[in-house]
Amino acid sequence: MQTKILRLLVALVFLGGAGFFGFKLFDTLRTAEIEREQLAHIDEQVIEKLIKIRESQKKYFEANNHYASDWDSLITFVREGELPVIQRKEEIFVVNGKDSIKVTVDTLRVDKVYDLLKEDLGYSKENLGELAYTPVSHLKFELWSEDMGGQHLMEVKDPKPLNTDRAEDPLRIGSREIATTKGNWE
Repeated sequence: MQTKILRLLVALVFLGGAGFFGFKLFDTLRTAEIEREQLAHIDEQVIEKLIKIRESQKKYFEANNHYASDWDSLITFVREGELPVIQRKEEIFVVNGKDSIKVTVDTLRVDKVYDLLKEDLGYSKENLGELAYTPVSHLKFELWSEDMGGQHLMEVKDPKPLNTDRAEDPLRIGSREIATTKGNWE
């Protein structure tokens, strides 16, 4: 009788321990999955911000023929800058048997950069400075630009990714080697 009770107690302890460790394993896996989902969401937020920065840099380039090399220049340009809308017409005609071209350039209007970008950016003029900061960790994105050998290079990247899988290759737009504004996630 005592042997049966002892066997029953050992079996209950064993089953209880197995259940406890099974739950702990499940909980660990579930927690890891939640962390992966949170990191994926943070990456999405960083990508959204980088796309906004890219659009701002493109407008800056359109106006200045180079990219902004610091945040103050870029933010001030988006807040206060203007872009002319130009119409170019070419007319070809013959004079004394030779072709001639008459080019007419006309400024149709001047648009405020902020008005062109405000819907895409989602910031008021007063809060445009937030564009320079990463979501969640609120660190300033690293911004770099340079003109090399006729190429206009620009790179903006997350300075310290929360996703440790991205430590060696953080989310970024542009490149220090080739002229592009693409993101490394594209």
